[in-house]
Amino acid sequence: MFDKNSIVWHNGELKKASDVNISIFTHSLHYGTSVFEGMRLYNGKVFKEKEHHERLIKSGELVDVPVGYSVQELTKATSDVINANNLQNAYIRPIAWRGDENLGVKSCLNSVNVAICAWVWKDYYGNDKINSGINLMPAKFVRPDPRSTETQAKASGLYFVGSIMQNKCYKDGYDDVLMLDWRGFIAECTSCNIFFIKNNEIHTPIPDCFLNGITRQTVIELARKMNYNVIEKHITPSELGTFEEAFVTGTAVEVMPINSIYDYIIMKSKEKTLKIRKEYLKIVN
Repeated sequence: MFDKNSIVWHNGELKKASDVNISIFTHSLHYGTSVFEGMRLYNGKVFKEKEHHERLIKSGELVDVPVGYSVQELTKATSDVINANNLQNAYIRPIAWRGDENLGVKSCLNSVNVAICAWVWKDYYGNDKINSGINLMPAKFVRPDPRSTETQAKASGLYFVGSIMQNKCYKDGYDDVLMLDWRGFIAECTSCNIFFIKNNEIHTPIPDCFLNGITRQTVIELARKMNYNVIEKHITPSELGTFEEAFVTGTAVEVMPINSIYDYIIMKSKEKTLKIRKEYLKIVN
């Protein structure tokens, strides 16, 4: 997946990945002051690239990590990384972080560094899960009240809980977790949005305390074109057993069917999800 000899873009220059050194005093290492994006390259073209770069810049504004580059500059840098590594299909990671000039909670005295790297990353959960579906376990933690943090920023620190839960999944034999929000409503998984299908309706949680994913928005638009009635609403755990199918979406996971939730809720079908996945892959390719 990762290659230390690959070419990355770092603070305006193309460099070998192994030549980029980051100080042990880097603020983001100690306090999580960084923002990032995940983009997919399909057949030489980045899907929704403008939207991803815009969100990176917006995330930086929200958590005071000013990216300092325009969408046009980030697009050019991304193209340079793709060409330097001779990639046609890949995952691309732009990231911005506070530097090492001062080590205290306050970050505004530290520089902001920006890098873009890319690598070949095929199926997030593994190819076998496309047809069998993923299995979700309960989450120990909840998505927070927006009054407690900037929930609409794609900030590294907000993924710490997801990392804990992914470790738990790995050890316990699950693929991901179903997270609730602080009110007890269904929220999302560790790094992807969630949808539920009932007859001709697709229900999905309102993204008021987690990211309104770019893939999520794409799938909602696609589903409506496929004549589904898409309903954004607060969904309670008691409703889970009423749905026929469920799936998750994200740049890395694309569209992935769910097999089971909490062991005892088994989805009856994956047929509609796989049709949506097929149409989504047509769009991105």
